[in-house]
Order: sequence, then structure tokens, then C-alpha cells
Amino acid sequence: MPRRPRRAHSTFRRQASIDLVADGLPEHLSLRLGGHLGPVFPYHDPIINAPNFTGSHVTRTADRAGNSRRAVYVTEPFAAALVLAGRADVTCDYVGHVSMAKNYGRLRMYRLRRALTGARPEQDR
Repeated sequence: MPRRPRRAHSTFRRQASIDLVADGLPEHLSLRLGGHLGPVFPYHDPIINAPNFTGSHVTRTADRAGNSRRAVYVTEPFAAALVLAGRADVTCDYVGHVSMAKNYGRLRMYRLRRALTGARPEQDR
């Protein structure tokens, strides 16, 4: 299969990008993903007639994820849960304190990515 040309990006953008084609997804897809870990409350949603969840933690990263196409950003609780679960296949790079939309304040955010195989932690950046 021939390689498709890549657009020029900054080093950070290139490192943060998700290869949609390699993951079996269409290249035109514009994913905006964010992750957070916190309490939620289950309820029955009468609009969709199905179980659903509500609470301030459900949408904690939704608007921040909207600003980061082809990258996945997670909050510190989510990143910590991955470490505690022993997930060696992914790593989280600290981005900094990021202002959240809708007056959620500033949260410590991390960029989630696949870990480099066989790399020592200090090389996996």
C-alpha cells in the first residue's frame, strides 16, 4: 500500500496526531476526544428511552477536547487511573494547567498516546 503524503506540522502536532488510516478509520474523520475520571449519576433518559449518565464530570473535558483534533487529552485523575491500572501500552505527557470552558476552572491536562515499545521512560517522550 503506497504511503500517503503527510502535511507539515509542528513537532508537537506530529507527535500528538492519531493516524486514522492506520487505525482503520477514514482520513476525513475529525475526532475530538477527551477523558476524565469522576463521579457520575445513572438515570433513565426519557428522550432516548435508554440508560444514561449525568453530572458535572460527564462534560468536564468535552469543550477542551473540541480544541484538539486528532489528539486525546485527559485530566490528571484519568492519567493517574491509567498508571494505577498498570497500563504500559499508553503514556500521558503533561501539558500544563489548562482553562476549561463553562467556568470549570483550570485542570492539569495530559496528552494521551501509545507508549513506545521497548523504550525506557526517559526516552518515551
